[in-house]
Amino acid sequence: MSALNSLPLPVVRLLAFFHEELSERRPGRVPQTVQLWVGCLLVILISMTFEIPFVALSLAVLFYGIQSNAFYTKFVAILFVVATVLEIGSLFLIYKWSYGEPLIRLIIAGPILMGCMFLMRTHRLGLVFFAVAIVAIYGQTFPAMLDYPEVVVRLTLWCIVVGLYPTLLMTLIGVLWFPSRAISQMHQALNDRLDDAISHLTDSLAPLPETRIEREALALQKLNVFCLADDANWRTQNAWWQSCVATVTYIYSTLNRYDPTSFADSQAIIEFRQKLASEINKLQHSIAEGQCWQSDWRISESEAMAARECNLENICQTLLQLGQMDPNTPPTPAAKPPSMAADAFTNPDYMRYAVKTLLACLICYTFYSGVDWEGIHTCMLTCVIVANPNVGSSYQKMVLRFGGAFCGAILALLFTLLVMPWLDNIVELLFVLA
Repeated sequence: MSALNSLPLPVVRLLAFFHEELSERRPGRVPQTVQLWVGCLLVILISMTFEIPFVALSLAVLFYGIQSNAFYTKFVAILFVVATVLEIGSLFLIYKWSYGEPLIRLIIAGPILMGCMFLMRTHRLGLVFFAVAIVAIYGQTFPAMLDYPEVVVRLTLWCIVVGLYPTLLMTLIGVLWFPSRAISQMHQALNDRLDDAISHLTDSLAPLPETRIEREALALQKLNVFCLADDANWRTQNAWWQSCVATVTYIYSTLNRYDPTSFADSQAIIEFRQKLASEINKLQHSIAEGQCWQSDWRISESEAMAARECNLENICQTLLQLGQMDPNTPPTPAAKPPSMAADAFTNPDYMRYAVKTLLACLICYTFYSGVDWEGIHTCMLTCVIVANPNVGSSYQKMVLRFGGAFCGAILALLFTLLVMPWLDNIVELLFVLA
């Protein structure tokens, strides 16, 4: 603590941010990191071997495409294929009618970008329109860099390869070869939450931050959606598993601030806590095996009195309701969510967001064209990437992007000066990058 007290406040906040992000137990985080690491190395190897341009775009496809589980990765891959067709088609239309007229080209590209940003906020398949917006605005730099329409057409056709081969690669890695199933992540996450609950039930531990509890509860709900779409058994017994997720979340969040030392340690209370922990352990074993848990525990009068004395009555009742629930209970029919947001055409914030993003991109394009500096041709991409509904989230993304660009530039400079002169082949380069 004394060392932290001597550091400047911004440094302390930065360290706290890294600690919070790295300590978060996000389901599928490690497999996603490994898949992304392997995918990036393969993309660099393939692009340099076959001299495929725009390696930065191929890496961006991986960064946005590889997800925490196999089902989500497959879903995003399909969206990327659709987005590639739409974005290349829109680019060719723009070039066909306005290649030699930058002003007309921007007048055509502007509504496309604005419509994509609007649909990204309001449509369920917003990721498709995000990809179209990225390429629609990025493609305006090709005519500015080159004076030959044939070369621009070839570069645009290369964009199809640049977008599709990383998509195929991430499908092979994340879906076929090394899949990380959502159902396995759900079982592991539920058992981890129950482990924490048992620890707080039996020992006097400091409560976890409420923000962490909320994030982990939301992660379980998100995993539940993926399991429902990816696993047939989960769909068949959906009602029981929905109740299981809700029960685990309730037990975990309630016991987070439970302190066993606050209550008198009578023999009845000690035995009741042991019995409750034993039932939670049985639930854990059933979840690990992918089976619905059934309990034959019937609370006696002495156990009910002990539960009231140590403030565990509600948790006990919730757990027993789950243990006595029929696994074959038919699920409640879920209403199909609409494709568009309910207030898509009545809330002016969506259109205001799209117009602001378009204005930022046009300002960056004007500056890029005025200084004639090809090295900043990605400035329009930054506007699309960091654009968020509110100032706070946009500012956070700007800080992260600036920090990442600064650190990456320093590392690239040091790498170029100190390491590159000693490298003789691509194998050594891949080892250094790894």
